[in-house]
Amino acid sequence: YSMAKDRGIQVVALTMPPWAGFKRYYNRRREASTLYLNQWIRSRSDTNAVDVVFDTYPLLSCGRPTHLCDRYGWPDHVHWSKKGHRVIGEALHRAVFSDCE
Repeated sequence: YSMAKDRGIQVVALTMPPWAGFKRYYNRRREASTLYLNQWIRSRSDTNAVDVVFDTYPLLSCGRPTHLCDRYGWPDHVHWSKKGHRVIGEALHRAVFSDCE
């Protein structure tokens, strides 16, 4: 963040998306780490470290807080599908970039 800010670049920080459906590596310890990291990212909005914090987690969960929504992810339950990227891209545009020229 600081390298970008030092160069006059607007910093937009995105939280990690949910990924509990990725059974091979997901466990309670990693879930706690993901939630901790997301809280840390969200807390950057209280500092000058970032200009915008954008929370992907609730947009991609579809009501199952720890799981990537089936319609927004690939069958591996960790990577976003085209629809997932579209949802995040459109929401990010509305929240951050809609006034760009």
